[in-house]
Amino acid sequence: MVATDTPIAVLGIDAAWTSHKPSGVSLWLRNQCRWQCVRVSSSYAEFCGNNAEPGCHLANVPEILSTCKSLIGNVQIAVVGVDMPIGKEPIAGRRAADNEVSRRFSNQHCATHSPSTDRPGKVGVLLSTEFLKAGFEPVFEVNANAPVLIEVYPHVSLLAIARYGSTGGHPYDKNMRLPYKASKTTTYWKNIRSATERKRRLIQVWRDILGRLEHFADLSVFRLPDDLENRSFEALKPYEDQIDALVCAWTAAQYLEGSLAPLGNQISAIWVPRELIK
Repeated sequence: MVATDTPIAVLGIDAAWTSHKPSGVSLWLRNQCRWQCVRVSSSYAEFCGNNAEPGCHLANVPEILSTCKSLIGNVQIAVVGVDMPIGKEPIAGRRAADNEVSRRFSNQHCATHSPSTDRPGKVGVLLSTEFLKAGFEPVFEVNANAPVLIEVYPHVSLLAIARYGSTGGHPYDKNMRLPYKASKTTTYWKNIRSATERKRRLIQVWRDILGRLEHFADLSVFRLPDDLENRSFEALKPYEDQIDALVCAWTAAQYLEGSLAPLGNQISAIWVPRELIK
């Protein structure tokens, strides 16, 4: 662990499993024992301040790290938390990590997706390889030295975040998978026909998640617009991606604080809040 009075940073990436969808990115800095979100974006291009080719969202790791340096100087990025299967070997199907997380959390509707040779396939290999070249070693066991690359899973992390702090109540069962995905509101609230009402509930969940995260970090660089209920569900997706990136960064920060445990084996691990598996 890095001394708490030493400035340190983490990066959270809500990585899309295909190259035609954007990935949320969030950079957090810890200074004087307090975490601060320095930047959160709904895509690599937005994070780096450039225009990506339409339909292409592959990660340019050197550019991402260069952007981080421009934001925080020479402060070390100790942990990169990625919501995507990573490893030192090609991933062709379900792994010990996927099975263990599903075994422990399926009752809370937090089973994992099944990776394949196509998803994330080359996208995942590129991300893992480029971060490894930059010095971020994928880790599957405790006590690894920074900088490291870890695999995280926001749905499970949110089970812990839902217990954290208080925002005056929560509009969901905090012991179950949180209803925060914009494309699934008809699944969450099957009996509510009004799209406006479903959006209202969705945004309420988002604000509650952010309120709980604010007990842990300064998120003042990210604010949800007041007119979200008037936007389409498709237009809400970038905000969901940014929230996922914040959760990935929170999980990376928890790794640095020694509060995560790996589920899997020596070649695959998903890092989850230790308090959930006691």
